[in-house]
Amino acid sequence: MKLCSKCKMRDSCTKLCKEAEEYVNMDNRSQYELTLPSMDSFSDSSIDECICDKEIVIQLYKDGKSVSEILYHVPFSFGYVYKIIRRYRDGEV
Repeated sequence: MKLCSKCKMRDSCTKLCKEAEEYVNMDNRSQYELTLPSMDSFSDSSIDECICDKEIVIQLYKDGKSVSEILYHVPFSFGYVYKIIRRYRDGEV
């Protein structure tokens, strides 16, 4: 990741930007979990309608959550969440 090396503000920077801050804090993980309904509430037909991992991350991102905040709700690494968001922003997802 070359966040700072491509930044126009690199020479005068005194504070990390949001993306750099998230990258630096990628090792901070919380033990909070996203609560889902019990499996008893799913019928056979509704299992196909479940939200996949990427869609959960993208929905939380659309709701204004940062990568660090999303990590409170999903059991994924910072790098995986960041990659999903980057691909979403780039229109690849």
